[in-house]
Amino acid sequence: AEKKELEEEMRSKQEVMEAEEIKQQVTMQAASAKEAAAKELLEATRRHEEELRQREAVLEEGFVAEKERLLEDCRQQMQEERSDLLNRVKAREDRVSAQISKCQRKSEVELERRLALISAQEKSAQETLRQRQQIQQQAQEIQQLQQQLKSESGTHRLKDASDSKWRRQ
Repeated sequence: AEKKELEEEMRSKQEVMEAEEIKQQVTMQAASAKEAAAKELLEATRRHEEELRQREAVLEEGFVAEKERLLEDCRQQMQEERSDLLNRVKAREDRVSAQISKCQRKSEVELERRLALISAQEKSAQETLRQRQQIQQQAQEIQQLQQQLKSESGTHRLKDASDSKWRRQ
């Protein structure tokens, strides 16, 4: 009975050991499978990283090319805008110059008109002055004639008076 118990215990231990061994084999197989899967995953990750690097390089090249194209577009647009602004400034300068020339011509015409008016007024004033001087001269001549007449009249009176005295006598 003890022997049977011992055999039974041994069988039981052997079954446990076999079960442990099977469990260990399954664990080892699972570990090997996991290791193989990890290697495959690692290789897939490396391939994916390489693809990403290649895509990044392509994207970087595309980005650089797009950046250069955009910069060139900006340069051209700025050049066109600058040219347009210069043309508009030139047109504005031309309009201002034309307006200034028009104003200068108007000013010159007005100045000539005023100078002609001043010249006419000056001639009129000179004529008026000449006439005034002539009138003053004539007035002086009249005064002189009047004085001569007075003096001659006084002489005639004296002469008349003396003639009348002589006649009375």
